Amino acid sequence: MAKFNVRSVLVTGSNRGIGLGLVKRFLELPNPPEWIFATTRKPDGSQSKEVIELALKHPNLVVLQLGM
Repeated sequence: MAKFNVRSVLVTGSNRGIGLGLVKRFLELPNPPEWIFATTRKPDGSQSKEVIELALKHPNLVVLQLGM
């Protein structure tokens, strides 16, 4: 990926599929965004376990509830 200079990104549907893949890719960048906001409908649900675990390891990743 070419040079990617942004301060923050918002990724919807971050608990699985493309959304989770984008979160992982942003975290792997040599110069990751200062803040990654990852949204999921149920942050305490079993499908959100992986993104929650990533947030515990990466202080620039914030998981937010979006929707019901």
